[in-house]
Amino acid sequence: MKKIQLEIVGVFRVIIPEDDTDPEGLLLRLKELNGPRSFSFKVGYSEGISINIALEEAITQRPVTHELLKNIMNICGLVLQDVVVCDHKEDVFYAKMHCFYNGPLEIDSRPSDAITLALRFGCPIWIHEDILEIVKTTPRQEIT
Repeated sequence: MKKIQLEIVGVFRVIIPEDDTDPEGLLLRLKELNGPRSFSFKVGYSEGISINIALEEAITQRPVTHELLKNIMNICGLVLQDVVVCDHKEDVFYAKMHCFYNGPLEIDSRPSDAITLALRFGCPIWIHEDILEIVKTTPRQEIT
């Protein structure tokens, strides 16, 4: 299956009036590297903040959760090689973290957590092309 490399456009605060459970939220916007296709999905507040901290390379006084997990992975010798957004069902995205520890490992993850770790490890983020074709937005739908 063909994979497309992604880059992060940003995390945006949005109001979604039809969402009764959480009308205010954060959207993570990604786009294909060197291409026009892009998409967004809702992320939790703490994950969105953690992504922004990583994007801005901000230094926190104490490690946030994803920095702690990266530190634990480093101490244990678990190397994150890349992240793949691999599925989309009923408006939910799924991701796999490809790691190495005495051999290759594939770890199921929420995309927001996997992407946050990918930023901290400096590794690529991918999406299966068939998934990108389904979820891509047109230029009129893009957040500005």
